[in-house]
Amino acid sequence: MAKFPTPDLKYTSDEQEIIEKLEAKYVKNGAPTPLENADDELIKDDIRYIVNKLSWKITCNSACEMDVDKTVHELLDFLSEFSWDAVVVLILAVFAMNHGELLLLRQSTGDNPIAKFLQKLKNPPSSLGSKEDLKLYVEEPLKNLVDQMLGVAEQLVLFKEQASTQKIELNSSVRKVFCIVAYRILQSVVKCISSTMEFVKSGDKYQDFPCKIQRIIRSCRFTAFGDYFKNSKFELEYNGILWTFEKANDVAILLLNIFSAKGNLIRQFDGINKPKNVNLENFQGNTVGFFITEFNVKEEDISVLKDTYNQDKKKGFEVLWIPVVDQSIEWKDELLDDREKVARKMPWWSLTSPLSGNNPVWWYIKQDWQFQRTSMLVVLDKYAKVIHTNALPMVNYWREEAYPFSIETEAKLWKEKSPTITKIIQKIKPLPEFKQGEIICIYGSRDMNWMHEFLCFINHLDVKDVEVKTTTVYVGANRRKQKLQKFETENSIFWSEDMMFRFWRDLENVAASKMIQSRENLEDAIKNEFATILSYDYKEEGTHAGRFLFVISDYMMHEN
Repeated sequence: MAKFPTPDLKYTSDEQEIIEKLEAKYVKNGAPTPLENADDELIKDDIRYIVNKLSWKITCNSACEMDVDKTVHELLDFLSEFSWDAVVVLILAVFAMNHGELLLLRQSTGDNPIAKFLQKLKNPPSSLGSKEDLKLYVEEPLKNLVDQMLGVAEQLVLFKEQASTQKIELNSSVRKVFCIVAYRILQSVVKCISSTMEFVKSGDKYQDFPCKIQRIIRSCRFTAFGDYFKNSKFELEYNGILWTFEKANDVAILLLNIFSAKGNLIRQFDGINKPKNVNLENFQGNTVGFFITEFNVKEEDISVLKDTYNQDKKKGFEVLWIPVVDQSIEWKDELLDDREKVARKMPWWSLTSPLSGNNPVWWYIKQDWQFQRTSMLVVLDKYAKVIHTNALPMVNYWREEAYPFSIETEAKLWKEKSPTITKIIQKIKPLPEFKQGEIICIYGSRDMNWMHEFLCFINHLDVKDVEVKTTTVYVGANRRKQKLQKFETENSIFWSEDMMFRFWRDLENVAASKMIQSRENLEDAIKNEFATILSYDYKEEGTHAGRFLFVISDYMMHEN
């Protein structure tokens, strides 16, 4: 059974004393109530009896001016078999009866036979129904108290239901909050009913009522408890996601629990027609890739994944686009147009709205899958088990060869194909055939002056002394902001813009794939070689800023 941490809540000395007494006397840890499996009609009869009994006890004790806390403990003794959430619901039902009765007494009798009968029975002072300022002094303060109690009660009940559904165990700190909230609501109801009885009886003490209600609200700290439940609910939902991934054995059920249950329906675009609603059977029995991106997703990521998707869809591969919004950005409906523009470029399924920083799924993606604003592809097998936390670099480089996109498949590709810098270059454009005593220099830079000096140096080599033929290949720079002028000489090759782009793209993908495969081998030579080339392009200052030079001889590469 999953557990979750909860935010700290500092109690007053009075609250701490109440909790200690309640824990010593009552054992309520969220177990089912005796009524849970009873017949519906029996439940109705039992509830009628319980609510009437509670109402009568509060009325009698208030009429006898019994101490409020003593009355609360008597009520708890009567409700000792119920869990705290059930106690809260039942006592609010009692308050609703009392509050409704007060409103009927305030009505003009008119055609309402119930109000007419109740006023005859209670015979309230005439001032109770005649003074308009009763609305200000009585009804508005009561509404404020009702809103406060209902707000925290609703959060408590929903919290308990969600924990029960997800089979999450409530720890001791949560149970303490449950019992003190139940106690405070009981206390508030008893105090409020006692106060209303006073001015219903006399009709001239209602001016003190707002102050009494404010004291109740202030002492009960409903706002603090409400904030606690909001924060705890987020933790609960986050741990519920952990539990779902741990226990799910069907990818369709997992999607239903995490996304559709939250109203975030999944739709598919084909680039032309209107989106269509998803049937979760589309995912059942398939390998599913979660394509997680921000709105500014790279066109090449979509293009490559689209080709792979079209090739492997018939093998049982589905994709779901999960758009995310940075937590610093406030989600607005106007951004829906941006989402749909991106979604229409994709032939697979997508969420109808993006995940943002206040969504526990967003936090799961960030914390557990290490999403850092760069597009990623998390792959799940048909049993909803994650088989790769980011297969996108592997897909971008090996395409459909990488199916089913598991970490084991990636390891196999590295073992059989072992990409190197030379192989990446050869894949884009075969290098000139080597002759004895010949070398090829692969270089790149954003520094125009350095490029010119380097080529001049190569062209003025004394071949009689060196006895080496040198060919240079310029592969551009990954981060340059402008198109560079060509420096071509007799033995110089200047790649096209497309070829340069592919080189850096493949280099980044292979480097990322290798990083995943060799996380525990920090001295991996190939990984370090990739990192070295990529790091040159990120240097902004210094002697070697933005420059690199690699030499190939007999297809063996080493850094110069």
